[in-house]
Amino acid sequence: MAFAPAAAPGLSRHEFVAFVRAQYRQEQLSRELDLEQRRYAGNYWEAGSDGRELAALQRARETMIQELTGEANQVLRELFSGEDGEVVSLPGFFAADRPGPNLSFLSAASRARLEADILAHAGEPADGADWLAHAAERVLSPAELTTYRQWNDSAAAALRERLAGFDPTEAEFLAIQRSTTQADDTDLAAQLGAERFAEFSATQAPAVQTALHDLRRHGLPLENVGWLAITRAQAIESIQAVWQNAAGSDRDKRAQVERLERAYGAMIAARLSLPAGALDGLSSAL
Repeated sequence: MAFAPAAAPGLSRHEFVAFVRAQYRQEQLSRELDLEQRRYAGNYWEAGSDGRELAALQRARETMIQELTGEANQVLRELFSGEDGEVVSLPGFFAADRPGPNLSFLSAASRARLEADILAHAGEPADGADWLAHAAERVLSPAELTTYRQWNDSAAAALRERLAGFDPTEAEFLAIQRSTTQADDTDLAAQLGAERFAEFSATQAPAVQTALHDLRRHGLPLENVGWLAITRAQAIESIQAVWQNAAGSDRDKRAQVERLERAYGAMIAARLSLPAGALDGLSSAL
């Protein structure tokens, strides 16, 4: 980022830190938003990046923020040589659990207005998700705001995640979205058809959703979600069979259960290319 110290003559260190931070926060927001576009697919009803891609996005964000922070503080060192004191800190606007919005549909002028409003009103990221929605409501046209909500409404985003592996069409996505307010799935089954409704129901099973959550959390490809859910179910069934067996002491059963947990845990680790230490979160459902 090009920066001219002479643009702020006569400021104290504290004042200059605030000045430098404001300049770099603007650059940081723009770069973070560019990175955030990687998480989205081409259409609002399609699932976005998988866990591995999201992990790479987070690493790229951390590297970028580290570089900008270093550059900002180098400016301070050059102006206040040999003087210790307040430094520039640039906390992330977004994170793995706090995604940035999809803005790919906006013109350059609309995006610039939105970025300016975010900087003017949002404060720190801890303010919550509403600050993004409020910024969009203030500056976007009605048509832009409709598209913004299709992509970035929290319920729509959560539904996209839930439907990973189902790969809905737009009509199917909208039908499922409407069904969330209905008491039963009768109408949805009719709209999707028997075969697609069965596929949808299978992806919504708690075991599958838990597997999806864990794969994302560990930055792993989602293609293994079905295998992971089935393997865990087999592990649970095997462990329950041991405990329900009338023969054998509790001590022997505990030992057998521990062997089963280690065996299934090793199987999952091998398939997902995980080190043993990273398995804790994935083996908790066994």
